[in-house]
Amino acid sequence: MKKEEFISSGLLELYVLGSISNEELSLVNDMLAQYPELNAEVMRIESDLIRLAESQSPKPSAKVKSSLLDAIDVIEDSQEKLEEKKAKVIEIQTSEKGKTSMTMLLMVAASLALLIVSAFFNYIQYQEIQLAKQTIASLNQEKEVLANDLSTYKTSIESAENKIAVLRDTANVTIPMKGLDISPNSLALIHWNKYTNETFIDIASLPEAPTDMQYQLWAIVDGVPVDLGVFDVLKSAATLQKMKTVGNPQAFAVTLEKSGGSPTPTMENMYVLGAV
Repeated sequence: MKKEEFISSGLLELYVLGSISNEELSLVNDMLAQYPELNAEVMRIESDLIRLAESQSPKPSAKVKSSLLDAIDVIEDSQEKLEEKKAKVIEIQTSEKGKTSMTMLLMVAASLALLIVSAFFNYIQYQEIQLAKQTIASLNQEKEVLANDLSTYKTSIESAENKIAVLRDTANVTIPMKGLDISPNSLALIHWNKYTNETFIDIASLPEAPTDMQYQLWAIVDGVPVDLGVFDVLKSAATLQKMKTVGNPQAFAVTLEKSGGSPTPTMENMYVLGAV
């Protein structure tokens, strides 16, 4: 806890009055040891008891009304007991010195009353501020989660719309690429536009690649493999991905290469193959 936040918490006032729990007392002692200048604050609170008698206590909020009323009841009970003790006194001093002592006693009692009420108010207000901060932090966290969910939802919609547009384009030719011996259950589709040469790969089923490797798409043109780019197979990735353009392909294939791709395909790592 920072020094300024600790001073405003009201714990020092409770410490001076002796109305503090063991846990709070331990906290105050730790803070006094960490910040020696707080001892001056304690001395200031003690010296201001009489002066605080003429000050006004801050009005407590409705949430702490019950606590304040309880504190006032305790003060009134203490005053009643004090009056009972006074009644047992045989002789009341009427000298100027006696009057001054009584005035000082009343001022101290009033100061204690105001200080107790002020301490209650500051302590509970501090608790309310901490609760408000926690609530705000929780709301901000929920806001971030909702924002991430919304972003994912928008991405899914855009991917679906793009896929529908590609499938509806009558200029696109769909070429299925079936799994080879290395992965017989794998399957991917190529959507190749015979006019624009645009190429899309639709990943139906491919194993997730190791972290240091990527899949690479190839087009076979005049018997020569042509690199069409690398792609990832992730749960969060779109199944339909746009690759490089190519003209007059005779077949398409996918191999597993080192991350970033390879200038030539690794034939033993070929997963799917399909002729146009």
